[in-house]
Amino acid sequence: MLHTMAAALCIAVASASSPADMMSSLAPADFPAARGKNTTQKEAFPAGRMPDTLLRHAPGGVKVLSDLPKQPQQAPTGDGIKAAAPTNSVTAGSAFGNINPGSEIIFAVATGKEHHEDRSRTVMSSWCSALAACIYFSDAQNPSGNPPTVSINFDGLPNLDVYELAQLRYVPILDYMRELVLSNHEGFFSNIKWVVLCDDDTYVFYHNLWYSVAGLDHTSNIYTGDVIPDEWLPVSQDGSGKYIGVSSNTIFINGGAGSIFSKAGLIAMNTAQCVNNSMPGNVWWKWQSDWMIGACAAAAGMKPTYHPKGRFNQFVCADSDVQFCEDIHVSEYEQPCTLHPIRIPSSMYLLWNTYPNSTTEFVRNVRIRRVSRSTGQPDMSAKAKAVFELI
Repeated sequence: MLHTMAAALCIAVASASSPADMMSSLAPADFPAARGKNTTQKEAFPAGRMPDTLLRHAPGGVKVLSDLPKQPQQAPTGDGIKAAAPTNSVTAGSAFGNINPGSEIIFAVATGKEHHEDRSRTVMSSWCSALAACIYFSDAQNPSGNPPTVSINFDGLPNLDVYELAQLRYVPILDYMRELVLSNHEGFFSNIKWVVLCDDDTYVFYHNLWYSVAGLDHTSNIYTGDVIPDEWLPVSQDGSGKYIGVSSNTIFINGGAGSIFSKAGLIAMNTAQCVNNSMPGNVWWKWQSDWMIGACAAAAGMKPTYHPKGRFNQFVCADSDVQFCEDIHVSEYEQPCTLHPIRIPSSMYLLWNTYPNSTTEFVRNVRIRRVSRSTGQPDMSAKAKAVFELI
C-alpha cells in the first residue's frame, strides 16, 4: 500500500447476540432498528468451513500459504482492557476468536510480526474492542495469541526486502476473505454485506463508516474508500515518493484509509488470478498493493465509488513524515470514517478515550493539532505522549 511497511489489514465485524440485536444497537439514528436499507434478514446461507491452511500455487513455482492458528488466546490486553468476547467457543484461540457471527461489516486488520504487541493489540483494545469483529493478518503467527493472527507467507520468491514482501500480502488477504465469505466459515459470514481492508495504524469511527455505506447497495459490485485524484495517474512512486521502475494507469483506493468492497463486489473478483498477476514475471510484479487491488477490482468491472471529501482519510497530518503534510499543523475532519496513519498506541487511545461512543454515535468535527516530536523511531509504549492533540 502507499504507506510504510507496518501496514495492517483490519477485518472487523460488529458484535451482538443476534444480527437483529446488533443492528438495533449499531444502526444510525436515521435507520431506526436497522429495518431499512442495510438489513439482511433473508440472505443467510449454510455454514461451511475453510481448511486451516489455504494454499495457492502461483506462477514460477511460488506457493502462497495462509495459515489459521489454533492456540490459546490471552484475553486481557497490556492495558488491562479486554477485547469483546466471541459467542462461539469453538473458535476461541483461533484468528476467529475475536469476532462474532451475524455481522454485516467485516473489517480486516493487517499487521506484521514487529507490531503484534503494540499496533495490532491497540486496535483490538480500542476502536475494535466494542465490535468483536477483527481478524488480524500478518507475516507470522502471534505467539501470545493476543491478538491471534492469520499468517500469509510465500515459498519460492526471489530475495525481497521487508517492504516488498508486505506489498505482496494484500491481494492474498483479499483472496482469503473471499474464500471465507463464499464458504461462510463456521457461520460467521451469513449476514455479511461489506468487507473493509485497513491497516494496523488506521483508526475507524465505526458508526460514521456504517452510515456512509448504509445507503449503498451491497448486492451491487462496489469498491469504495479514499479514491485517488485523477491527476495522480499514471502512478510510478511508492508511499515515500521513490520511483520504483513500474507504473499503473488504473484508478484505485488509498488502502490505509480502508478499501471497502460490497459482498457482491468481492465475490465477483477473480482474486486467485489477481494473486497470480502479482507474482514474479507477471503483469503486476513490483506494483504497490493498492495498485494491484484497484486493478483486480477493475478486472471485475468495478470503478471506485466516491464519498464526500474527508470521510476516508489516508494522509492525516497527525505525525511527522506524512505525505502532503508539510507546514500543516491543524487539520479538521467533518465526519470521518477513518484516519490514517495513527502510528503509536497513545495516539490511538487518545481518539478512543475522547470518543468512547463512536461505535454507536456520530463523531463530527474532529480537529487535530500536530505536536512536535524528535525524529527517529516513535515511542510505541501505551503510556507514551501522543503525537497530536484534539482541539
